[in-house]
Amino acid sequence: MHIAARTGNTEAIILLHKFRSELTARAHKTGWQPLHEAAYTGNYEATKLLLEMGVPAHPRCQLGKTPAELARTRNHTYVNIYRNLKLTL
Repeated sequence: MHIAARTGNTEAIILLHKFRSELTARAHKTGWQPLHEAAYTGNYEATKLLLEMGVPAHPRCQLGKTPAELARTRNHTYVNIYRNLKLTL
């Protein structure tokens, strides 16, 4: 799921979820969830899909960073996704 989110492979995200892959599984070293991966790499469609699938919008990794904070460090437009989906930052 993490690789699919990181690379923006929305078809793989849907397929993995269909076969019960955890949408909020955390990476052991970083504590990142797939949403962190999608936001950090700027994969708008993967980020949007994960949020529409109901993942928590503000999970924190082991360093205490949310997906929105990670996206901002790379100048990605994660904030616009939140606005489009009417979520609060």
